[in-house]
Order: sequence, then structure tokens, then C-alpha cells
Amino acid sequence: MISIYDVLKANKGLPVRDPIAYHWGCMLRASEKKVIYGIRIDPDVADPYTRVTYLEDAVGMTPAAMGTTAFDYGSWAGAFFMPKPCVLSFDGTVAYYLDPNDYSKKIDGTPSNIDDLSIGGNVMLEFPKIWFKYVPNESGKDGDFYVANYKVDETYECWCNYDADNNEIDHFYMAAYNGCCYDGKMRSISGLTLAPYVTTTYSESATYAVGDKVNYQSKMYECITAVETAEAFDPAKWQQYAFNGNTTGTEEMAYARANNTTAKDEWLTDLWADAILIWGLLMLMGKTTALQETFGRGIDSGSQAAAEAYVTGSLNDKGLFYGDTVNGSTAVKVFGIENFWACKWRRCAGFFSTSTGYAYKLTHGTKDGSIVSSFGTTAAGYLAVTAEQPASNYVKNMMLGRYGLIAGVTGSPASASAYYCDYFYRGMGCALFGGASNGGRYCGLYVNLYSSVGSRYWHLAAALSCKPLA
Repeated sequence: MISIYDVLKANKGLPVRDPIAYHWGCMLRASEKKVIYGIRIDPDVADPYTRVTYLEDAVGMTPAAMGTTAFDYGSWAGAFFMPKPCVLSFDGTVAYYLDPNDYSKKIDGTPSNIDDLSIGGNVMLEFPKIWFKYVPNESGKDGDFYVANYKVDETYECWCNYDADNNEIDHFYMAAYNGCCYDGKMRSISGLTLAPYVTTTYSESATYAVGDKVNYQSKMYECITAVETAEAFDPAKWQQYAFNGNTTGTEEMAYARANNTTAKDEWLTDLWADAILIWGLLMLMGKTTALQETFGRGIDSGSQAAAEAYVTGSLNDKGLFYGDTVNGSTAVKVFGIENFWACKWRRCAGFFSTSTGYAYKLTHGTKDGSIVSSFGTTAAGYLAVTAEQPASNYVKNMMLGRYGLIAGVTGSPASASAYYCDYFYRGMGCALFGGASNGGRYCGLYVNLYSSVGSRYWHLAAALSCKPLA
């Protein structure tokens, strides 16, 4: 009898299409031995495909890249850090796993209900325990990224795998979809359009036509029966719908925290620690700093209409990675996450700009050395980085450190095809990343610090994260 492991062994270095082999067997292969993968980014090389060198166990591996119609994993199909899509219950336990090549099915082939807003959880990606670090070179420009499936030494940390009580946890979770808010909660559910938050509050002295949209008690409603005479809100004449974008950071955090089943944070919006890990893993897999050109541009054109026409789950049957590296009208999917860049900005908890540089926080608790528990709407209690912000422009070199990576040098000769191929926007605000559908080639590893927590606009939004209590 052929085992799952045998299937994986035979497919080493190739995309694995069988979901059971992929999600269970690849973990067997990856756990055979301890591994360290690394990359070195040369600050003096402009070509994004030659400036990255493989280190440690990555030496000799074949990079991954999006092809014309399908993703080529190269040597990375069975990497230990590959996530598993699942439905995660509100209490932080997995209800069931999904077929990674078709989220409409459970891992056993039976239908899933990922498009049902009444399910007691969200569609998420389950990541294992991952130790990593960013190491600057001697010049302070660029450097190395390392990731391992074990704690190599005290310089490696699993920052994404800590709960609110500073306990190490075996898994952490990122949302499969853009966060859509419904019935007071931010959700990660398939089949929802990215309609924006409406600031027009229902008025008992106004009349409404079918199709009008209003905000009533912080929930969005569309009129389904005309209100021809001014009256108190009648729920029979209105239909609630999920919304995404045009919310403030404070509102987004509140909607995300509404998923929590205890007084402690498990659910929140995207976290800076998770973002810096994903960026490092993508540069590792692609052996490049050109992420859009390697994994897909995403919906980086078409402006507001293109973003708001998007329906979550449009890439359910595209595997964990998918994109179009030429055109900017197709959503991108990396590690099973739709629209990790482009479409709409992802507002991120854990990173601010300050008058003297930056402030960051990596964990819900104080394991990272911060002096405040949970993530707030200011940098109070965060860890400080003293540095001068470069000008808004394409990124030539990054500053690497415990905080991850942030633009250090910008401007010519950096461009959409040289050095990091992505943009940095300076400012005095909280971190946005990824870019939006009006961003063009700026999108990708694009950090914007201009927006405040209180800003609202159609392209500002967030997505869920979860760090279950141990």
C-alpha cells in the first residue's frame, strides 16, 4: 500500500494537488529533520532576482513562482511552514480543515459551509510554530532572514506563536479573506462583496427608496421596501449586509475583538509580527525581492469600483498560491490568503511611526519586552526604534532588525523593477500594508505610515488574526 509519505516523496519539488497528501503527508516529510532556511539580500545589487542568495538548508533549492496558469512550488511544496485552511471556531478550536485546492470542500471531500455567516467561527489559515529572525548586515542596509522549525538559539523567536498570557502556542491563524463586518463582528467568510461602511445614519424624519443604504446602530442596512412616510426603523423593510472598508482603526479593532469568547484578546486584526513573517517567507520561497512580479500583482488597478466588486472566496479553487504577474485586475493569493496586497489596504496592529522613528509590538502580551498588554490605538508602551524616515518613494534598502523590516533608503535607482520593486509612504500614523486598487505598481511589500488610526476611506480596511489561548 502506498502511503501519504510515499506520495510526497515521489512529488518532491513539485506542486502537490492531492489535498490529503498535501496537508497531512507534507507535514510528515517536513518533520523528518530540523531545518533552517535563510536568504541574504545584497544591498548593492539592483536586480531583484540576483540580489537574493540562499543560505543554510535553502542552498540548492529551486525557487517558487507563479506561472501562466498555475503556481510552481519549486522545492517548497512540503515546507514545514505551509499553512492549512480551516474553519476556526470562536473559541479558538478547529471545527474542520478544508481541501486546500477547493475551500468549498472539507478535507474529507464533503461540502463545507464557509459561505454561511451563521457558522460559529471564521475561515482561517492555520500556521505551525515558526521561529525566525531578521539580521541586518554591517552597513545597516538589508541583510539576512532566517526561518526554522525549531528554536536554533536565543536569537530565534516564534513571535507569531504567543498568546495573551505569553505562552507559546502550537498554531496561529490568519484570515483567508478580507474582513467583512456583520452583526457587530468582523468575519472571514466566503461569498461577501467588499461593500464599504456607510456613514449615513438612519433618520426617523426621512424617507427612503429601495436600494438606499444606511447605518443603524453601527450595522449596515439596505432598503428592501420603500419607506414612504417618516417612521422609526422597521427591520422588516431593511436587510442587513456585511461591509468592508471606510472604517476607522478603532472600529476595526472593536469588530475584530467581538469574536473573542473571553476577556483576553485572541481575535484581533492583522498583526505586524504576522506580516513581517509572511514577507520573509515569500522572499525566501521566490528567492527575490520582487513579490508582485513573482506571486501576482493583485487588483492594483480599477480604483474603488474594482475593489468593491470583489467577492470573497473568488479564489477558493486556486490552491494556496495564485496570481497574475502581468495584469492588475486579478486578485492575488499567498499562503491561502486572498488579497494580502492590492485591492484594499490592510490596517495593521503593532507598528506606528513616531517623532523619533518607529514603535512596534509583536505579541498580545509582554513577551516581546513591551510594557503594555494587548494592542492599542497609540504607541504607548511599545518598543522604540530611533531612525529617520526616508522620503516617500520606491524602496532601495530596508532596515532589518527585531522589528522585521522597514524602508531605510528610498529613491532612484529604486523603481518598480529594481531593488524591492515596491513603495514606502512616510508619515506620522499607524501601519497600512499591501496597497489598494488605486495603487498600481506601488502595491506589494508596500508600507504606508501616513494614515492615522482615526482615518476612514473606502480603501482602508482590515482582516482577522487569531492567537488562541494555550
